[in-house]
Amino acid sequence: MFFKWESLSQTIIQHTPIDEEEKRNTRICITDDDGLILADSDNKMLKDKIQFDKKTSLYSEKKNYLFSEYDGLACCIAHAQSPGFEGYTTGWHSVIIQKLAKEKKTVSK
Repeated sequence: MFFKWESLSQTIIQHTPIDEEEKRNTRICITDDDGLILADSDNKMLKDKIQFDKKTSLYSEKKNYLFSEYDGLACCIAHAQSPGFEGYTTGWHSVIIQKLAKEKKTVSK
């Protein structure tokens, strides 16, 4: 079987149902167990790793989320084990990292 991973993986990333307004604060990735990015909405495939506190614990679950700092910002990090393709398991992880909105300060007059 010949599998065109690059074109399929980026299609999956691009068609993840995220509101257009949220996309600018969201990173969508498929990673291996070590966090190496295999597909990425930031186009850093095989060039970057996802690292955050409690990643090992989150990756050990079938699906879950946590709040953690990522890249110096407070984020919600959602994870699900990738189901695989046509009966083949991959051991890969689907990850969505969304920056949390900063609280707007109100100036009183």
